[in-house]
Amino acid sequence: MKKACSAPIAQTPSAPSKHAVAARRNGSFGGQERAARYGREVLSEWASCGGKAALAKFNWAYFKKLRKRRKHYPKYSQPVAQPSPRVLAAKKNAEKGGNARAEQHGTKQLREWARQGGLATRERHGLARQHAGRFGAHWRSVPSAWIA
Repeated sequence: MKKACSAPIAQTPSAPSKHAVAARRNGSFGGQERAARYGREVLSEWASCGGKAALAKFNWAYFKKLRKRRKHYPKYSQPVAQPSPRVLAAKKNAEKGGNARAEQHGTKQLREWARQGGLATRERHGLARQHAGRFGAHWRSVPSAWIA
């Protein structure tokens, strides 16, 4: 029997193999098939190898720092907040409307509308450094020569 941690890394071929295609198609099952095929001891050993590899790649101080950065500690006695059915229906309908609009209009028209939306936002707020927080963190690294 092979050692669980010493599996070779497969090279990715130019065309996906039957195994890769099947893995992508069945990937939504989330490891249920693997759990059905193998015993607890093997699964536990594989999980242990994964944890040891992550610890070797980073180190314990990295994980300690991540833990300190964590701000929200949920109270397990409280129930998990569920979105209302109204909000879920609104999101679903918005996605359907966006997909229908994308089918109805060409990519040139969609890009033109996106450009006009960007120009309207720029006209309303400007792109000065003091407004950079409104447009996401990536704007903080944009050179000042790019900003009008």
